[in-house]
Amino acid sequence: MGFTTSYRMGQLLRYSLNVGEPDTWDVDRFMVTTFIEAVRQCLSTGGYARTENGQEQGGQFLVGIHGRLYVVGDDYQIGHTISGYAAVGSGYLVALGSLHSTARTPDVSSRQRAVMALEAAAELTEGVRPPFTVVQSE
Repeated sequence: MGFTTSYRMGQLLRYSLNVGEPDTWDVDRFMVTTFIEAVRQCLSTGGYARTENGQEQGGQFLVGIHGRLYVVGDDYQIGHTISGYAAVGSGYLVALGSLHSTARTPDVSSRQRAVMALEAAAELTEGVRPPFTVVQSE
């Protein structure tokens, strides 16, 4: 997971969210139903979810699961990227540009691409600053 919007939301997602693994072959269905319901409960219980104009809202974050990358919106909408990369937050457009420009560069690892995208966003966006932590799993 990668998040923006609020450190509180990120802390709740990291330490309080408990959803387990999908018990179905349909990961999209799992994300839209089981996962989002657990996120809503987690953010609500943790005092982060808010209601604005009658609509419950959380925050934006990324979720990588079973080789897919999902973008979760403020309104708990699930987006699935087919490009294999995505970005959220104030520097997302710059980061997406960096990720796109390195997408077909075989000698640059995914970790290096992530760091390059974060560095570009920090250089060109006032709301992005190091230090960055990039965690890669198998």
